[in-house]
Amino acid sequence: MSRFSSKYVVHKAVPGDSESSYIDVYIQRISNGSRFIIENISRDLLVSSLKDLIQDHNGIPPNHQKLFYIDYDGVQHTLKNHRKLSCYHVTDGSTIYLADLRTDDGSPRLRRR
Repeated sequence: MSRFSSKYVVHKAVPGDSESSYIDVYIQRISNGSRFIIENISRDLLVSSLKDLIQDHNGIPPNHQKLFYIDYDGVQHTLKNHRKLSCYHVTDGSTIYLADLRTDDGSPRLRRR
């Protein structure tokens, strides 16, 4: 069972199912590099709902979060609240970068892995 708010239905992905609609994503703070994982979320989860899960984990209100993702082509995307993670081709094990607009300047200096 999930350690996050009960308002989200979290399902366990089937091991070895590469086409599973549930994924694990890493969230990495831009300011200090700290990292945590959010497990078993739908690929079709709205970015706004991901921000709620992030708030449940570390207390940063969604309106103070700015999320970034670098796709396989090295293109950086700023994640929009109304879009689904699948729109950005976020895959299992992906890292999403988090700027806390209360403390970070919101201008990521990200490098492709």
